[in-house]
Amino acid sequence: KNMEFELITNENLSTPEIIDEKFNRVVTISDEHDNLKKITTQVFWTNRKGQIINIDTTMHINKTQFLPGAAAKIVLYANPYYTVLPSYGIVDLIAIIKDEKGNTKIDWDDGDIYFTVLGTGYSDFPKDDVGSFLGDIEGTDEIPITPTNGVAKTTFTASNYIDGGNVAQGDVIIKAWVVSPDITSTPITITVTLDVVRIDLSANPTSIEADGTSISTIEAALKNSGDTTVEDATNDITFNISGEGTFVDSEGVDLPNTVTITPPDEPGGIATIYVKSINDTPGTAIVTASSEGLLSDTVNIVTTGDPHSISVSVNPNLIYTDDLIGTEVTVTIKDINGNPVEYTG
Repeated sequence: KNMEFELITNENLSTPEIIDEKFNRVVTISDEHDNLKKITTQVFWTNRKGQIINIDTTMHINKTQFLPGAAAKIVLYANPYYTVLPSYGIVDLIAIIKDEKGNTKIDWDDGDIYFTVLGTGYSDFPKDDVGSFLGDIEGTDEIPITPTNGVAKTTFTASNYIDGGNVAQGDVIIKAWVVSPDITSTPITITVTLDVVRIDLSANPTSIEADGTSISTIEAALKNSGDTTVEDATNDITFNISGEGTFVDSEGVDLPNTVTITPPDEPGGIATIYVKSINDTPGTAIVTASSEGLLSDTVNIVTTGDPHSISVSVNPNLIYTDDLIGTEVTVTIKDINGNPVEYTG
């Protein structure tokens, strides 16, 4: 509520929370359009009988741009993460000038937006040929950018500085500001680290038959901000499933809807669980993986049912009488939920 649209991201919201020491909440965000986001919230807990209860909710948030008023604030954020690898890891910085109601100041023409690295902690490392910097010029800790439609973009590059034989790691504080009117963003923190920052969840295959025996393999990899699996990471990963599927182990033995796994030594940094379809129950199994302090991830596995309908499409849908190429006709067999299924007959 009352959150800037640009800040509604997995980076800001998908770290799992425990509410009232009982309820586990995991939020995931997906961009469905430039001005439309889907927010999925999953809450699970153990009741007095020792049963795990799951509740899933979904909502959409739409951004509507109105004619802006006077400039009142600057929204500064990093993309894709607020973390970056040492030794020249790069993250994008975006600053948006807005009015007091959150409309982007698309008619801004009052000068540059300045990005500044504040001098605290890691930011005090030398600004020379091994120092962190803004934009494309090494050693730069302040840079002016001319906005386009009220939006200015630059980059932060992590230091290649060696501190006691190790690459330098730590926090960098950055702000954005304009001269007139005197407006400054809330500073953001970029963490330079080799550590795990998120979970990357994958399913193979992503579609299985709803026959009660078909299985999809789910892998949760512990990734750093460079998208590399941290093989020596041992963070516990909690898997949760809802919808038309159940968890099983590698032997096919049923597991509860919520399972916590510590990644084994081999393969390092990856935890594996399996999803089995439910007989004669087509739909979608939704799997979420979360871990304390890390960004969560979600994957969907479609479970297909028996043939139910036929869909016919043509491309192009208009041809002339003298057209020598014609049109392509595609016939698709679908289950009751509209998912394509194999059919022989």
